[in-house]
Amino acid sequence: MNVAAPTQVEVRDHVLWIRHIVGASELKAWLEQIPAGASVLLVVDGVASDWRKMDDGKDGRPTPGFKPVTEPGRSRWHDLQDRRGALVAFALEDGD
Repeated sequence: MNVAAPTQVEVRDHVLWIRHIVGASELKAWLEQIPAGASVLLVVDGVASDWRKMDDGKDGRPTPGFKPVTEPGRSRWHDLQDRRGALVAFALEDGD
């Protein structure tokens, strides 16, 4: 997928939930199709890092969320928990 235009995501949990991405319906649909365990490079609040799609549930349904797996993104997302409910910049970073 090409680099997505900057959009926003609401800080609500220790997981970045796809449903909390504001607008960007094409990007949300693309993220939902990512297989469990796969990583993508996301830019959240200006910080780029790898995020891993959460494992499917015990019943086999996909879990529509991502967890930060590399620094500095992991620390930045953790720091943002003090601002739950806030909207922060969000984009998909293309490796090209």
